[in-house]
Amino acid sequence: MPGAGAYPAGIGPAGFSPATDATGRESPLPLAAFYDPNKRAFPFNDDGEAVGVHPVDQEAVLRVTVDKGSIKCAPNVGISFKRIRTASKSTLLRIIDDEIRSAWAPMVATGDITILGVTLAVEGVAIAYADYRNNRTRERMVVPVS
Repeated sequence: MPGAGAYPAGIGPAGFSPATDATGRESPLPLAAFYDPNKRAFPFNDDGEAVGVHPVDQEAVLRVTVDKGSIKCAPNVGISFKRIRTASKSTLLRIIDDEIRSAWAPMVATGDITILGVTLAVEGVAIAYADYRNNRTRERMVVPVS
């Protein structure tokens, strides 16, 4: 065959492709843009890139820091802040705990997180802290819920 070289498909056997050296290459874990519930914003670093966080942690934070129904494409994500605001002092912790456990139930069911507890601190205003373990990274996280 003219122009085909010494082998049927060119200078080497068909499909022959020497591997390139991949040493020194690291593939970083995919990250989600971090949502800061205290600022209600996605912070950026000095390079102008969104600050990254593990996707499981991002989902866990969003599920307990946004008002249920406020995300139109995901109406069941979040907790009912109205239910929490109208609770009596005697039932407040139970209602917050119920809202957080309900919000995180899909993540518990898939094995993404383990709920470690919910605490309530009252210093002028009530702030709940939702404590969980990310089962993918094995890290313990605490999310302020106010």
